[in-house]
Amino acid sequence: MSETWKCTPFQGNCYSVSETAGSYDQAERECTERGGILAVITDQLTQDFFIQLLSVSSKDTWIGLADEHFRGEWQWSDGMFLSSSTYTSWAYGEPNDSGNCTHLWPAGGFNWDDQPCHKSAYHICQFMF
Repeated sequence: MSETWKCTPFQGNCYSVSETAGSYDQAERECTERGGILAVITDQLTQDFFIQLLSVSSKDTWIGLADEHFRGEWQWSDGMFLSSSTYTSWAYGEPNDSGNCTHLWPAGGFNWDDQPCHKSAYHICQFMF
């Protein structure tokens, strides 16, 4: 997954969308190796930013939300638990226990969908300025 990334600034962070697809673990490792984390979405403004960022390519894209450690306890890549947030953007009927990792689902309007972590998807890394 080695490549040159374009970084798009937004609300004090910089976001890069990968050019290649891989598993959730590969995506997480790639972001960490570059000094970032998988993207965290805490509000509608950020969700809308990602929709705009991805709408041209319609890429199925990992974000930093998973319940790998404790089933049903969704945790962001920055350590924050989803239950402590008032914002979610799950697609209708999600999460449905089809997987432990979350992607922005193009067919679901880029709302969140859980899927198996071994599936292949692009990813968004988040970096602090």
